Amino acid sequence: MGLWSGKNRPGKPQGQSPASVAGTWVLLPLPLFRSTDPMKDYTPLGNQGPGPKKKGLGPQGATLDWLSRFLTLAGLLLILVPLVWAPFYLSRPLRAIAVEGNRVLSAQEVAARLRMEPSPLWIGLDPYELETQILEEPWVQSVNIKKTSTLGLLVAVTERQPVAYFKAQNGLFLLDSDQMVLVRPSLWGGWDLPVFTDLNLKVNAGDKLVSSGVYRALELTKLLDQDPVLPLSAVSEFLVGDPMNLSLITQPGGLEVRLGFEGLEEKLARLHQASGEIKKREDRLAYIDLRHPQGIVIKRK
Repeated sequence: MGLWSGKNRPGKPQGQSPASVAGTWVLLPLPLFRSTDPMKDYTPLGNQGPGPKKKGLGPQGATLDWLSRFLTLAGLLLILVPLVWAPFYLSRPLRAIAVEGNRVLSAQEVAARLRMEPSPLWIGLDPYELETQILEEPWVQSVNIKKTSTLGLLVAVTERQPVAYFKAQNGLFLLDSDQMVLVRPSLWGGWDLPVFTDLNLKVNAGDKLVSSGVYRALELTKLLDQDPVLPLSAVSEFLVGDPMNLSLITQPGGLEVRLGFEGLEEKLARLHQASGEIKKREDRLAYIDLRHPQGIVIKRK
């Protein structure tokens, strides 16, 4: 029996049998701990039933397996063949040089600036170094060189645009807006450009002038481009030798107009006011001086 039964249960009415008491119950002893026997729930492997049989790949599975092997082999070949072949291909000599963007210079003149050994190896060419050599040509303002996959070079040049002729002590040259002195190409037609004259100066192609007279003359050409009284087409040359006394010579009469070095717009406005009177006696005038702030000085021949 357990700790207590219905006979000696506390609170049981005396003189009554256990059966006569409604709801009388008996507490039975229970184990305090569960069994820890490791072999209790063990089932031998030999008692298990046979597992499912492994099926074959079948025709479709075999085809997929063959295709997978083929693609793997093809991928390896695509990687290995270029790695083995590329060094032999890239170490071959330069094949060709293509030049684009040139209008004044010929392709041969541009390529001649590249100081390369005969049949140089394509892989050893440095585009940056080659660009530096091309920029030594005064006509080239900028250049971009790229290597091509056909073992060639693509040379894209931007040439300078001349804005004026420059008559110096040693000959006639061209000038661009950066005052770069350019030699006139032998196979190129003439440009319809103004002429800047400084017979006291000797220059060479590739020189870059730092002349305030040339700078002011360039500014004056912009003002005269659409001027109704003194258009640019009526000017034969600009005298830029004295930067403090910029002058121009008109055509066809050869009248000299002296403008000085500043206030060009204001001086041209005064010339417009007196243009009617000047036109009447133009053939009898030696020069017109606009340098005086109070008016115009006209010198007769």
